[in-house]
Amino acid sequence: MPSMPFYHRPGRALRPLTARASAPAARRVETPVAEVGYAVIDLETTGLSPARDRIIEIGLVLLAPDGSTQSSWTTLVDPGASVDVGPTFIHGLVADDLIGAPGLA
Repeated sequence: MPSMPFYHRPGRALRPLTARASAPAARRVETPVAEVGYAVIDLETTGLSPARDRIIEIGLVLLAPDGSTQSSWTTLVDPGASVDVGPTFIHGLVADDLIGAPGLA
């Protein structure tokens, strides 16, 4: 699995995601829904308009069926030099936090 670039707030501990190979279709075994974990994705944006605002942070947490955290990943995203970070009181990010972060592209 190729390594994913990320940039996070200093001092924030992250656990790396682990790659899992999926079985070929011929050997696939159906798993009851109660035994399958799930992913939670969180996006922080510069505002509430999908047409106008930009993503500034992405978070992903993989959970086991019991809801316990298996792994997590997060990255800050640079929305571009001319973009205001928006409502800091909601997401807690300021423009200086995004210096050095990768762009979404």
